[in-house]
Amino acid sequence: VVLEDIVAPVLHGQTTGSSRVNEGLYFIFFCNITGYPHPEITWFKDEQPVIVNKTSHYIISSYPLYRLTIGNVSATDEGIYQCMGSNYGGKVWSLNMTLHVGDYSIEAEVGFSAEYIGIIVGIVLIIIIAFVIVIIKMKQSHSGFHKELEQYLIQPHGDYNPDLPIDEQTGCLPYDAKWEFPKDRLRLGVILGQGAFGRVMKAEAIGIVDNEDVTVVAVKMVKDCTDKDQMMALLSELKILIHVGQHLNILNLLGAVTKNIRFGELCVIVEYCHFGNMRNFLIKNKAFFQDTMTNNDKHVPEVR
Repeated sequence: VVLEDIVAPVLHGQTTGSSRVNEGLYFIFFCNITGYPHPEITWFKDEQPVIVNKTSHYIISSYPLYRLTIGNVSATDEGIYQCMGSNYGGKVWSLNMTLHVGDYSIEAEVGFSAEYIGIIVGIVLIIIIAFVIVIIKMKQSHSGFHKELEQYLIQPHGDYNPDLPIDEQTGCLPYDAKWEFPKDRLRLGVILGQGAFGRVMKAEAIGIVDNEDVTVVAVKMVKDCTDKDQMMALLSELKILIHVGQHLNILNLLGAVTKNIRFGELCVIVEYCHFGNMRNFLIKNKAFFQDTMTNNDKHVPEVR
């Protein structure tokens, strides 16, 4: 004979919170109680024991599934239910389990009144409308300055003064449409470099140079086409390159994409330097420079 210690009842789980069911349906409460010997379960409704007989519509299930099934629910079944498990070691009570009987509604289920729901919906609508207005205003603002850029591009104002710095007179410089290049003939590639406001990309341009089907080029563009300062700076650079013209010893302009500048599209196409820029070249080859003397005693650096 093996004797086992008495274990007081312990509640491990139960039907929680409030529940709602329509009349004529059924509902099941459960309590998961363990102990040794197996606890005896008693169900209570409104602090009174639930009575099961031939005329009642309650069904009680014993170990291992302690359940109270209410068949053909009626309004009289609404109330607060509990289960209590007991054995020689003691007893344990479940938390209150509330049953509501009636048609399901949001107000009945979550306790929100129609007025409260209306207030919430109204606040959400106001937030959505405000957000849409802000987006529209931002688009109008961007559209406005993009149109300003278009006017700045095609309609120079004032007379150019050769005695003043050119970067202070870019508004006076015209844009020659002969530099316009179709975007669909430009295939962008990898990024060659970038700074705080712009980037330079390697690209292939179809038919941009005479006697060449495809030419490798460098394309300058802004990082943020909605930033007026970035767009104006690149547009000014384009006008300066056009004004300076082409020369063997400078990085020459090959074309530009400005047709849709009112939508924030601006690209400046220049020659691609296969050997990089002068700064990097000097840094890379500084060990090969050698000072020499000329007849007039001037130091002239040479590269071996």
